[in-house]
Amino acid sequence: MISRDISRVIISGATSSIGIALCEECVTNGIGVVAIIRPDSSKRSLLPSSRLIEIVESELSDYDNIESEGINADAFIHLAWCSTDGAAARDNTYAQADNIQATLKAVELAERCGCTVFVGAGSQAEYGRTNEVLTGDTECNPETAYGMTKLCAGMLSRLMCRQKGIDHVWTRILSAYGPNCSKRTVISYTVDTLLRGEKPVLSDGRQVWDFIYISDVAKALLSCVRSGVSDKTYVIGYGKSKPLREYFEAVRDILSPGQEMGFGERPYNADAVMHLECDISELTADTGFVPTVGFEEGIRRLADTYIV
Repeated sequence: MISRDISRVIISGATSSIGIALCEECVTNGIGVVAIIRPDSSKRSLLPSSRLIEIVESELSDYDNIESEGINADAFIHLAWCSTDGAAARDNTYAQADNIQATLKAVELAERCGCTVFVGAGSQAEYGRTNEVLTGDTECNPETAYGMTKLCAGMLSRLMCRQKGIDHVWTRILSAYGPNCSKRTVISYTVDTLLRGEKPVLSDGRQVWDFIYISDVAKALLSCVRSGVSDKTYVIGYGKSKPLREYFEAVRDILSPGQEMGFGERPYNADAVMHLECDISELTADTGFVPTVGFEEGIRRLADTYIV
C-alpha cells in the first residue's frame, strides 16, 4: 500500500458540505489545511475554528492569481465547482465548461505550492444512467453538461498532472448525506419534513441507491490522498444499496414512527437515475478505507444538527 506523508493540504471549495467535513477530518488528524473559499462565502463561519486552518479567498476563475508564496502543501483536494444548483444550471454548457479550465488552474496552483498529489472530486453523473455496479472502470456515458465536464476535467487534469510529475487520483462520489447538505436533497428533505411533523412528498421509491454519510466521504478522500494509486479512479460510496423506499421508511421509523409518508405522490423526472450501486473493494484494497457510519446512525447524527 502506498503511504504518503501528509502534513498540510489545500482544499478548494472548502465551505461545501464535503469541504467542511473534510476540514474537520483533517483537523482531527492534525493535518493543516489551506481552505480556499469564495470572498463572499456565507458558510465561512462553518469552517472549524483551529490554528490548523488557513483561509485563502478567491473566485474559482481566479486561481491563477492566488499568491502561492508561503503556501506550501503536500496535496491538493479539488472540490470547488460552479453552477451546481438545479437542473438548469447543471445543463448550462458554457457555465459548466468554465469548470474545466478552473480545474486545470487548480493543478497549476498545486504545482506552485509544491503538492505531490492532486485528488479531484468527480461525480456519479459521469456514468450517466446504467444498471451496472459502478467501479472506476465502468464505461462513462454522461447525459448532462455537469457529468460531461466532470469527466473531461478528470481526464485533462490527469494529463496535466502527468506532464508536471504530480500524482493524480480522481474520485466519483455517489449520494452523500449529512450536515450542511442542501435540504433539497432527498434525504435532507425527508429528515427536515418529518422533524416538522409533516408528510414528505416522495416517489414510490423503486430506485436502488447507495448513500454514504458525509464524514465517510471525507475519510475516503483523505485516504486517497495518503494511499490512492496515481492515475486511478475510485468510486466513493457506502458499498451497499437498497430500494429508496427502504431508506425513507428507516428515516421515518427513527424520527417519526407512524408518520404518513407520501409514497408515489412525487412523479419521477424524465431523467431520473433509477440505479446507483457501487463496488468499493478496489478503494478499500488500495487505501484501507472502510465506511464507519451506517445509515441509521447517520440519520440520527443529521437530525441532531437540525433546529425545528
